[in-house]
Amino acid sequence: MLKKQLFILGSFLLALTTALAAGSYQKAHANERGSFTVSLPSCHEQMAILDVADQGLPKQLLQPNQVQISGSFTNDSTQPIALQIKLTGFPDGTKLNASDSTLAPKAKFSCKPLVSLPSDIRDRYRMVEGTVDVYNSDIHTQIISIPVYIINSNIPDAHPIPKPETTNGHGH
Repeated sequence: MLKKQLFILGSFLLALTTALAAGSYQKAHANERGSFTVSLPSCHEQMAILDVADQGLPKQLLQPNQVQISGSFTNDSTQPIALQIKLTGFPDGTKLNASDSTLAPKAKFSCKPLVSLPSDIRDRYRMVEGTVDVYNSDIHTQIISIPVYIINSNIPDAHPIPKPETTNGHGH
């Protein structure tokens, strides 16, 4: 009888620990990325803000010098759009998973810059102030420029960047 009670108690504690760990991972993963979503060709003004102070402990321990911005584009027109993505103002070593794509009507395209944060900028409030510039490569015109701010709100700043009000922590 005692073995059965210990087994039930142990199983309960294991399930509770697993649930808490999963919740911690979800918070860390959700706050790892800044994000934006753009509908083409209308292009409403967008901004992506990523605050490294909001990242969870697993992210801070395992990848403190890398963050990712998640961008999503949807072609709401009836014509294909030839996209070209360029990054401006990001640190050396920033990688872009895709920079060119022909976006079919009603199709989606994502770009996810992986930003390497040099150690010399980690003690600043404004760690990165860059832009994701989107061009129509067929007619060589800029469609939209999306400001991207990677900040550390643990560092005081005279002119902090206001975070947009969100319900999901992604800044869009």
